[in-house]
Amino acid sequence: MSELDTALVPLLRGTHVAALLSLFGALAFLVGVPIDGQRRTVLCLAAGSSVVSLLCGLGWFVVETAMLAQPDSVAALLGWLPEIAARTQFGSWLALRLLLLLAVLAVLGWRPGIALLLAGGAVVLQPAFGH
Repeated sequence: MSELDTALVPLLRGTHVAALLSLFGALAFLVGVPIDGQRRTVLCLAAGSSVVSLLCGLGWFVVETAMLAQPDSVAALLGWLPEIAARTQFGSWLALRLLLLLAVLAVLGWRPGIALLLAGGAVVLQPAFGH
């Protein structure tokens, strides 16, 4: 494991989780508190948090896959991504979380209650990642 990998994993993982919690909090606020004038602002915060969490989660998955598989090319790395997603606990749980985040983005503007449930599902997966 290189020094870059050692620095990237906690940075990507931490940003992913922080953005996920920001998403969940914004949606809980949006659903639970009447905020007529600030609805658009909170939706933008939720959307931004969702995108950041999704991108950092993807980055985390790619870096972890590179560390596990140690491929010799980008093509080999891309070939390993579905293998790691299907055959490791880490990959399966993270793939599920990323799918939940995509679903949040799909329903965010018109079904914030469903988006909150999906984001909550993504949050409760955290213990599955272990240490």
